Amino acid sequence: MSRILFQSSDSIHKQPSFTNFWVSRILSSTAFQMLSVAIGWQMYELTHDAFSLGLVGLAQFLPMVLLTFVVGHVADRFDRRRIVFLCQIIEGGIAALLLIGNFAGWLGREQILVAAAIIGAC
Repeated sequence: MSRILFQSSDSIHKQPSFTNFWVSRILSSTAFQMLSVAIGWQMYELTHDAFSLGLVGLAQFLPMVLLTFVVGHVADRFDRRRIVFLCQIIEGGIAALLLIGNFAGWLGREQILVAAAIIGAC
């Protein structure tokens, strides 16, 4: 029996869809962590205030908590691949806006907090 279980679990690593999912999950998580650190760093560089830095963490965390029950319902009703794709596109767009805002000089405390909240919601 254990031989059969080992063979079936060994074969999952040879599936291209599993490998694609695994790699994309790792890259997505890494990108989210890098973006979170960059947002916090930018906020601290702008304000030199630990409270504002804490607000970034709260702005990212609060939407996650508030949307917990809603996203469960959405994930059951709609295609999860499209949901993930849409969230990844939104996160990429927010990252691009943060980059543009930083270089253009119009990025402020409020814009960073809104961006952090949108990323937390995604």
